[in-house]
Amino acid sequence: LVRAYTLATPPRETGELVLCLDRVPGGLGSDYLFSIGPGTQLTFGAPMGRFTLQETDADQIWVARFTGIVPFRAMVLALRERPPKGKVTLVYGAPRPEDLAYHAELLRTAEECPWFELLATVDEPDEHWAGHVGPELNLLPAQVGDRKDLLPMACGKREFVHAVRTFFQERGYDRRAVKIESYD
Repeated sequence: LVRAYTLATPPRETGELVLCLDRVPGGLGSDYLFSIGPGTQLTFGAPMGRFTLQETDADQIWVARFTGIVPFRAMVLALRERPPKGKVTLVYGAPRPEDLAYHAELLRTAEECPWFELLATVDEPDEHWAGHVGPELNLLPAQVGDRKDLLPMACGKREFVHAVRTFFQERGYDRRAVKIESYD
């Protein structure tokens, strides 16, 4: 059985791999990974995919939904070690505040790193939520404006990332200029 998972941290010299996964009820891969303990030996294949940190001087806008945050978290950690020349804006949403994985860590990064801005949004706020409410796409027009020089990247379920790509295409971006990764 082969399953693809995204690393939640940049590569480490120790060889340790850090994954973040959502437990899918009845899911063969996630149920198995949640059942194993420390010391379990696993066989991994070679890294795959092209959704990686881009070497660019351009400002970047990243858009993530729910666990689509995982590759961006790894990229943020890498950029903390080697800051980008341009600004990185992360638009990140989930159903509820408690579903925003790494939210506190990302808030700290936004406070400590002038190159990073976090715009978090939820569908169902609680009484403590002080961030945005509503779809991630609602935040994009104010962030993008008429700019055609951004590097857009999106990760989440297929329907979500295609809507993000369409948003940028309608503003004149080439389809291939919008880097996407979907996991369904």
